[in-house]
Amino acid sequence: FILFYHSRVIMMGPIKRPEHIPEEEWVDPLPMQKRYFSLFRFLLVVVFELLAGLKLDDDLFWSWAAVFAPIYIWEGTTLYKKLPLARMRIVTVGDLEEALGKPFGEFTQAERELIARRYSVVPSPDSPEFEAAHKLKSRARQDCMKLLFRVIFLAFVIVNLDYGLGWSWWAVFT
Repeated sequence: FILFYHSRVIMMGPIKRPEHIPEEEWVDPLPMQKRYFSLFRFLLVVVFELLAGLKLDDDLFWSWAAVFAPIYIWEGTTLYKKLPLARMRIVTVGDLEEALGKPFGEFTQAERELIARRYSVVPSPDSPEFEAAHKLKSRARQDCMKLLFRVIFLAFVIVNLDYGLGWSWWAVFT
């Protein structure tokens, strides 16, 4: 069912601009790149489930590290998504104007695009936009920490499965 959903979303193609929105203001809410990325992540989970099932049925003679490879790739894609947000720098319009020596309205389009790639620009530290940007950054940092602990946990599981060290499963899962 979920694979059907992903295929339908991709087959829709780019979302057409509504007529009441000017061309220069239109941004596709679900670009094709994000759709393909979502499908790729879904397929990684499916491949892991297939490999794990085959390994548990003794039909696959790969190491557990190889079986869990799709999960590590999936975690890598999560890091790819979250790390830029966790490292995002939040600056105010006043800070930018002071640093560049001119009002924000006089910035060229190229300067605005460069700033948008590197920073999250907010009106002031007391604004709701600052609060939202700070919350987004904080959640991304928490997600990166959770990812780190999941990867460490998976490493313990794989080492115990592949090398038969006899570690207590209670200790591994704790």
